[in-house]
Amino acid sequence: MRLLHRMGLPDGRMLRLAALPGLGLALCEAFGASLRLYGRVRWASPLLWSAALGLFVVCTLFFCALWRVLPRAEERLNLAKPRFAGLFSRGWLLWLLMLLCWLPCWLAIFPGNFVYDTVGEYDQCAFGFDPAFPRLHSWLNISVINRVFGLTGSYAAGAALFTALHMVFLALLFAWMLQRLCRLGVNARLLLLSLCWCALFPTVQMLAVSPIRDLMFAGNLTALCFLLLLLRRDRAAFWRDRRLPLLLGCVSALTVLSRDNIAPALSVMILLAFSLPLVLRAGKGNRKAALLFAFSALLLWGGLSAFLGRVCRPPAENAGSPSALAALTQPITRCYALHGQDWSEAERARYAEFFITEGQTYVENDGDVSLAALKSLRSEGGYGDFLRLWLGLFRRYPATYLDAWLAHTRSLWLPGDGIDGYVRSGSYTDAQSAYFYYRAAESGPARTLLRLDALRGFYERVGLHTRLERIPVLRQLFSLGFHFWLLLGTLFYLQWRRMACSPLWVLLLYALGNLLDPLMLVRYFAAFYLAFPLLSVSLLQPGLLYADRRLATTEIG
Repeated sequence: MRLLHRMGLPDGRMLRLAALPGLGLALCEAFGASLRLYGRVRWASPLLWSAALGLFVVCTLFFCALWRVLPRAEERLNLAKPRFAGLFSRGWLLWLLMLLCWLPCWLAIFPGNFVYDTVGEYDQCAFGFDPAFPRLHSWLNISVINRVFGLTGSYAAGAALFTALHMVFLALLFAWMLQRLCRLGVNARLLLLSLCWCALFPTVQMLAVSPIRDLMFAGNLTALCFLLLLLRRDRAAFWRDRRLPLLLGCVSALTVLSRDNIAPALSVMILLAFSLPLVLRAGKGNRKAALLFAFSALLLWGGLSAFLGRVCRPPAENAGSPSALAALTQPITRCYALHGQDWSEAERARYAEFFITEGQTYVENDGDVSLAALKSLRSEGGYGDFLRLWLGLFRRYPATYLDAWLAHTRSLWLPGDGIDGYVRSGSYTDAQSAYFYYRAAESGPARTLLRLDALRGFYERVGLHTRLERIPVLRQLFSLGFHFWLLLGTLFYLQWRRMACSPLWVLLLYALGNLLDPLMLVRYFAAFYLAFPLLSVSLLQPGLLYADRRLATTEIG
C-alpha cells in the first residue's frame, strides 16, 4: 500500500470508497442523457450500459485523482500566512457587507420577492390557517405585515420589513459562521471565497430576498449542521461553553418548528431521536450541559407549539393530499398516459375511482399535476384497492415506473440539469426557468415598485431565463445536481480520510427525504447553497473541523 501511495496510484481502500460515488455519478449521467435524448431510459440498450461502464471507470479514477490532490492543497492552505484577520474577526462588519451587497437585489424587486407560498400564508389571516404551512413562519408573516400596516397603512412597508428580517437572519448566520471559521484558523482565501459566495452569488442573493418558508428552515438546518461540526471538532470545549448547548437546543427546536407541517408526535420523535444519542455520548463530565441542550430543545418546541396551537388553529377541511404521495401518483399517472389504451375496462374503471381522468395530463417533473387529479385513495375496498392496482401495474410496467421516478427527480441528481416543473406544466409560459418565482409585478398584498431597471433586468434574467447557466463550468454552480454531488463527494472523501460521522450527513438525509416531494426546486434545497462555506472548508481544510480524530495529513494512505 505504501508503494502504491508513493507511486501516486490509488490503493484498495481508496478504490473501494471512490467506486461508490463513481458508480452513482456514472449511472446518473447515463440515465440523464437517455432521458434527455429519448424521454425515457433505454434499459435494454447495450450502448447505455457500455457508456455507464466507461463512465464508471472515468468517474472512479476522477475521484481517486481528486482525493490525491486535496491533501496537498490542504497542506499549502495550512501553511499560508494569515491575512484579513481584522475583517473576519469582526462579525458585525461581515454582516453589514452582506446586507449592502444584497441591497440592490432587494431594491430591484422592492418590497422583496413576496410571492408564491408567502402570499398563501398571508391569505390565512382571512381564510384560516392551513396545516400545509409551518405555523411559525405563517404567524410571523401575518403578524409583521398586519402590525406594520396598522402603523403605516402600507402593505408594501410590512412586506419590505418581513423580507428585511429574513435578510438580517441569513446575514447574521453567514457572519457568525465565517467569524467562527476564522477563529478555527481557516485560510483567508477560503474565507474570502465563502464571503464572495454569500454576498455576491446571484442565487444566494435572490434566496435572501425571498421570505419563503423554506428559507427559514434552510437557515436553521445550516446553523444546526455548523453547531454539530463544532461539537464534532472538540466535544469537551463545546459542552463546557454553556451558550453553545443552549443554542444547539434552540436551533434544534426551531428547525423542527420551521418545517412543522408534520404530525406533532413525529416532531417529538425526531427531537428525541436527535437528542438522546448526543446526551448518551456526552460523557460523565458533560452530562449537565447535554441535558441542558435536550431540555431546552424540548421546552422551546413544546412552548412554541402550544402558543402556535392557540393562535393558529387550522381548519380540518383545509387538509389536502400529502405531497409525499407524488412518489406513488407519478408512476401510475405515467402508466395511464402511455399505456392506458392497452388496459382492460376493469383496470381503467379502477383507475378512475382514484383519479380524475377527464382532461388529465402527465408532467414528468411536476408531481403537483398528478396530485391535483387524485380524488382519494379510498374506495369500497379501502386503501388496499389502490395498492393492488399500483403493484399490479408495477409488475407489468416496471421500466415505466422507474422512468417516472428518474424523470421526476433528475433535477436533484443530474449535474448541470436545468429543467423546471412549473415551466413544463405551463405555469410560467414566458420563462425557461422559474426557480425563484420572480415574474409578477404583484407581490401579494403589496404592489412591487419597479425601480433600478438595469438591476431588475439582471435578476429577471437569472430568475426566469437560462443565461448564466449556459456558461461552461460556471453553470454548474446554479445546478442542484452539482451541489448534490459536491456534498456526496465531500462525505466520501471524509470517509477516506477516516473523518467519518460528519454532521453534513444531515444535509444528505434531508436531500434524500425530499425525493418524495412533488417538485425538485432550488428553494427546497436552499441549505445546499447556504452551507457552501461549510462544504468548502470540509473539502479543502478538513483537519480544522475534524481535529479530534488526530489524523495528520501526512498519515493518509
